[in-house]
Amino acid sequence: MEIRNLRSFAVAVRLERFARAAETLGYTPSTITAHIQALEAELGAFLFFREGGVVRLTPEGEKLLPFAEQMVALAEQAGEAVRSPRVPCGPLLVGAAETLVDHRLGGFLEGFCRRYPDVSLSLCYGSCNEFRSALRRGTLDLALLLDRSSEDPDLEVLDLGEEPLAFAVAPDHPLASGPLTPPGLEEQTLILTEAGCYYRGHLEGVLEALGVHPRAVLSLGQTAPILQLVRAGGGITFLPRVALAGDFEAGTLTELAWEGPEFSLHALLTRCRLRPFGGPARAFWEAMEEHPWQEEAPEASLSVSDKIQ
Repeated sequence: MEIRNLRSFAVAVRLERFARAAETLGYTPSTITAHIQALEAELGAFLFFREGGVVRLTPEGEKLLPFAEQMVALAEQAGEAVRSPRVPCGPLLVGAAETLVDHRLGGFLEGFCRRYPDVSLSLCYGSCNEFRSALRRGTLDLALLLDRSSEDPDLEVLDLGEEPLAFAVAPDHPLASGPLTPPGLEEQTLILTEAGCYYRGHLEGVLEALGVHPRAVLSLGQTAPILQLVRAGGGITFLPRVALAGDFEAGTLTELAWEGPEFSLHALLTRCRLRPFGGPARAFWEAMEEHPWQEEAPEASLSVSDKIQ
């Protein structure tokens, strides 16, 4: 089996689309298809179910995946062992909390792409639990989480810094004029991120323990629609303060003084110790170690979002 075919297979599994795999690896979609068909012909089995533009592994593909990942990783390690040191190159898939990309990493990502032009960086959003599972499976190289410090022995963690959390409402909301206590959330509408987010789960656990029952909890997958709904007076949100700072400064949202249990949240860069730590991932990790953890200008993050898939 050719390594290039196995690499195309593994990247297609990661990204769930042949077109995205082709873009990441610098091929045309028809070349990725040819690589997969060559593997299927050699093995005498179909490796993917094709549903529209999305692909899913067949049982035979599931069996092949761990071997393909190991063979590709060994080939890369062998190449690195005999070649002279050089600038990192190749695909790098990073799972990232949306808030960090939008408000902390704009300048960093632009600098990283300039410094390592041969690294094909792809970002994807998701929950902390999804990212941890993906790191173990090898479908992510690295993940940027908003979570507590991890004690998982399989994961190596770089603690980038604390991220304060805040409650916010529209300026004309009935609760905007005073401090907020847990009982004050009784019969209120909360507008939160999707289930699986650490700080949402922590808040819901605190309220459950105190017997506080909000009237409704609205779940939205992205920060922007949450902010739009809260600005319109739709309810109370609970987010990393960095995502709310612009609205606080503009006066479009009011920060509530929280008088309740403390919420602790950190930005964490993580990787799986059981997986190869290749050139692009190591370069990203070392660059993050050098990066000062500070707020980015909104326009910087927007320019990066247009460049990175």
